[in-house]
Amino acid sequence: MWTLNGITGRDESPPRCAGNFSGKAVVMGCGRCVWDDLARVQDLDRIGTIAINNMILHHKGRVHHGVSMHPEEPNLWRALRPYYQGEPSHVTTHSYRRHEKIGLSECDVIWGTIEGAGGGTSGILAVMVGLALGYDEIILAGVPLDNSGHFYDAPGKQDKTFGSDFIKIEWRNAADKYFRGRVKSLSGWTRELLGSP
Repeated sequence: MWTLNGITGRDESPPRCAGNFSGKAVVMGCGRCVWDDLARVQDLDRIGTIAINNMILHHKGRVHHGVSMHPEEPNLWRALRPYYQGEPSHVTTHSYRRHEKIGLSECDVIWGTIEGAGGGTSGILAVMVGLALGYDEIILAGVPLDNSGHFYDAPGKQDKTFGSDFIKIEWRNAADKYFRGRVKSLSGWTRELLGSP
């Protein structure tokens, strides 16, 4: 087992990139509010950026890290960035496991099991990865977990998955045991749980 910056993994040692970053990072989720939230992040071009799922493709600015619980998808979104006017720097992709799809490239970093990150959302994995990378402060943008839907959903559509009691319990546990006041949110239920930056 290994422990870095308050995050524990069950493998023998952490990935080589662990602990190599510092300062502030924004975790960009796919919530309907993501664009409004990002507009309020000061110095967005000077801090670490961690994109969750579709935001790897849709955020046009610099994306340092792309994280997903769906390991077959991050490299596809990364490959499409140049065709969608995304900033061209390399996006390091992360997941907790290898995928089983033949012919798809693996994520750059496979984390294995991180304690407290198995709560079923790519958002909680992205926060844990960000902390394990060494970032001292994480700001959530577009991770409201309030059933308001994704930025790509039709107007008025709700997604009840992310407001479930199970997911909220996992986030509360992670906040108490791992986040330790280092994670804040710009919107929704996660702002109520974690406070504003």
